[in-house]
Amino acid sequence: RSTLSSSSAASDVYKRQTLAIGFILFATKIFGAGDAKLIAATVLWAGPTLSPLALLICALSGGLIAIVMLSPLRFAVAGALSSLGREAMSNAVLAKQIPYGVPIALGGLFVAWALLVASTGTAPPFADRPGIN
Repeated sequence: RSTLSSSSAASDVYKRQTLAIGFILFATKIFGAGDAKLIAATVLWAGPTLSPLALLICALSGGLIAIVMLSPLRFAVAGALSSLGREAMSNAVLAKQIPYGVPIALGGLFVAWALLVASTGTAPPFADRPGIN
């Protein structure tokens, strides 16, 4: 008999679903296996409270990167990277492959920031604005 509470069991199901969805995206060659594991680890670390926000940040930053990578703006970005001596990054921008690891890492940075704020007991910068809590 399990001693898990219903919220803990629901959280466990959520984490497993995230991993399963990641591996489905890997099997269909949309994600890499590392991306699937990284997003599952981020969700595991974030917990049930921060996971939706972390996933939202992943989605929004991924969308922004996709817009840049699929638009003519990618040539300007590639040129800037090339002039900085970042040839590998410049080639990656021109390859039209969207790097999912970067948005997932941004979601992870949000989780780290939120956990740091929570551990210090200070309010986040947006806590005093109505409707944003």
